[in-house]
Amino acid sequence: LAPGVIARKWVAQPVQTAPTKVDMNAAVRDTLSLLNYQTRKQGVRVVESLDPALPAIWARASGMRGVCMNLMLNAVQAMEGGGTLTVSTRGEADGVTLEIEDTGHGIEAAHLDRIWDPFFTTKPVGRGTGLGLSITQRVVTRHGGTIRVVSLPGRGARFIVWLPLAGPGGDRA
Repeated sequence: LAPGVIARKWVAQPVQTAPTKVDMNAAVRDTLSLLNYQTRKQGVRVVESLDPALPAIWARASGMRGVCMNLMLNAVQAMEGGGTLTVSTRGEADGVTLEIEDTGHGIEAAHLDRIWDPFFTTKPVGRGTGLGLSITQRVVTRHGGTIRVVSLPGRGARFIVWLPLAGPGGDRA
């Protein structure tokens, strides 16, 4: 080091991964805000239908934000020529449901069973790793939830995520 220069050691701080009460509506809004430029650039209209009385869930906030980002980004990428992204939430007696629907090209029937496989992608080289849906499914199931897809080729796709109010093991905030 040069004379008079003070060496500073930077230590990376881990992301907080402990479960906490998570507002899924906030996670949805934050994700849509991050995708705002891309949706406007592609001519994608965003429709929000968020339950104002949605209860918080006991989960890892980073995991829930990752679920939102992976599903919404895939939806936007499926609508390169424009379309509609509809995001909705609703509360239920023991959980919450998040639905993300697009008017893109949909998923071929032959691919529906493979979309959860790590490294499976139908995107061109350099456009995706094929890990997004695999990771999303793992995060959802680790939180005690379920994820499924309904899709017709040429008519878009709808991903339905259900998450319990209480996390795995019945833990509540």
